[in-house]
Amino acid sequence: MHHASRLNLFGHLVMALLAALAFGAIAATAAQAATEGPFWTVEGKKLEKNETREITIKAEGSISLESEVIGKPGSVTCPKAEVEKGSYLAGGVPGTSREVVKFLGGCTVVGNGTGCKVKEPIVTKPVFNELVVSDNEPGFGSKILVEFKPASGTEFTKLEFEGSGCTLKTNTIEGEVLGSVYTDPEASEGKPEVPVEIEKTPRELTSYLTKFPDPAKSIWLWSGTAFKLVVPKTLTGFLGGEAKLTGNVLSALVNGKKYASEV
Repeated sequence: MHHASRLNLFGHLVMALLAALAFGAIAATAAQAATEGPFWTVEGKKLEKNETREITIKAEGSISLESEVIGKPGSVTCPKAEVEKGSYLAGGVPGTSREVVKFLGGCTVVGNGTGCKVKEPIVTKPVFNELVVSDNEPGFGSKILVEFKPASGTEFTKLEFEGSGCTLKTNTIEGEVLGSVYTDPEASEGKPEVPVEIEKTPRELTSYLTKFPDPAKSIWLWSGTAFKLVVPKTLTGFLGGEAKLTGNVLSALVNGKKYASEV
């Protein structure tokens, strides 16, 4: 059985995190999911370890990164997001992806002083993403999620501001973010978008939608031989203040082929 998990990235939070990426489809019963990790398939064939497929993404609407500025709400919103050439899905278990995301297109700044602008493009650090499964607290869940985190260190991206009226000149965003995988109506014959779930997944599709953030407090991550319960780190900005990434991102393979992830 297949279960579409799609690529991801984001939509509304300019946080550059997200390099976003991915997922395709997952499949199997809940029992199978508890004993086998999720992996990618392309055109019906499992992506083995050391195999990769180049991906592309675009924002579905604007992308915003919300972060406290000296205890007050602030945000940067960009109309466009894209991944650098060479971003890819990787085979093996669990299925993963790696990318560098850029936010641009005339970004706007709110809550960081007067006449303040953010330097563009906003570029994330290399991001590592893994297919994970939701937690029903305390039971194993059925929803396919994507966990995004820096490939090394803790920094996702650094926002740099220009203008004499800026409260902050820089704001470093650190931590992890979760996204929920949904079907793309345009890739599924106009059918309404639905979350990608074990036992309720469509066939492989040419693109998937990832929505940020997912509110899950814990997730099931494949650790090599079994799933383990993990509490993901939250995003933080200036002086450890709360940060948040929100929005939707469409992901697809560069060659236009259908893909998915299976369990």
